[in-house]
Amino acid sequence: MKNSYKIIPEEKLIIETYRGYFSLLSFITLKRKEATDKLYNNTYDYIIDFSDVYFPDYQKYQDIVYFIELYADKIKLNKCAIITRNPNQVVESVLFSMEAEKLLPIAFKVFSSFKTAYAWIKFEHVHNNLDFLENKTRD
Repeated sequence: MKNSYKIIPEEKLIIETYRGYFSLLSFITLKRKEATDKLYNNTYDYIIDFSDVYFPDYQKYQDIVYFIELYADKIKLNKCAIITRNPNQVVESVLFSMEAEKLLPIAFKVFSSFKTAYAWIKFEHVHNNLDFLENKTRD
């Protein structure tokens, strides 16, 4: 699995991108790297892009929930948008969201595009900020 993150302080936003077969180990590795980044802030909102991920039968959303449960007391963000493309991703993301909302003070929502996910996170000034954000994520 290939993954990456981008922290955008001006937007108070962290964007994570995952590709390939989902791996909990790879997910945890990215989270640990992200948490040690000098720009990291546990109050920033997230957009998690799972649109190029396949969730194998043995690796399900519960694994992510169990990992996040270990850090629930340190998480302070308000929103997490999840981008999906196919039914496998939608099902896993919705089930994950339902379980994670029981543990965390976060609103989760599943989207099929970056623009709608960003609009939900930001609500206002979406069109002005979107060009800025798309340019930042290409860096």
